[in-house]
Amino acid sequence: MQLSDSLADELMKKARSFAKDDASTHKAILIYEYLISNNIKHPWCRLYYAECLIRDQRYKESISILLEYLAIDYKYERKRFIYLAQLLAKAYAEVAPADAETWYSIACNVMPKQDGSFLTMRGYNLKKLKRYDEALMVFAKALESENVEKDEVYNNMGTIYRNQGNFTKASECFRKSLSFEPSREIVARYIKELEDVEDIVISLKLVNERGAK
Repeated sequence: MQLSDSLADELMKKARSFAKDDASTHKAILIYEYLISNNIKHPWCRLYYAECLIRDQRYKESISILLEYLAIDYKYERKRFIYLAQLLAKAYAEVAPADAETWYSIACNVMPKQDGSFLTMRGYNLKKLKRYDEALMVFAKALESENVEKDEVYNNMGTIYRNQGNFTKASECFRKSLSFEPSREIVARYIKELEDVEDIVISLKLVNERGAK
């Protein structure tokens, strides 16, 4: 039975409503699959479907849907292309971080306004790739943007500096993270660990200096 446009629109609205709640994501997926199986031509249907697949941790399926969508030969609206690029970045980040960075870069280049949350995800992906200097630059941009959780950004920056052996910078970032979210116990633990290591380094330096005299 061919779905009427009005029924398809109502089902799209219902799916979007379900998609707002993680517990109802599977219901949204079922509705989108039903719409797609009925050849609904709504331009956002497959994109919303792919987003739900990502939330359901079905990353490879989502990528397949998005790449298929990308290959469709018609002119994209800018808004839709940005959304598609963001979704591909998020999905690839879970299975192929290097490919994710390609799409993070594309999305950031076409977005009219930088989003702090999206930049944080890009910085984290670069951190996974051990491209630390690039990650730090992206995190710095995130701090200047809207919609950003500064405690998360400073925590990520702190772990990068710690990995680079720059304990002073790491401690500064962890303390800033803690100032925005005092309940982050793991960050407090990082600070304590750095303090302990610095005490050991200072003690060993004193011993060596005394031995050299």
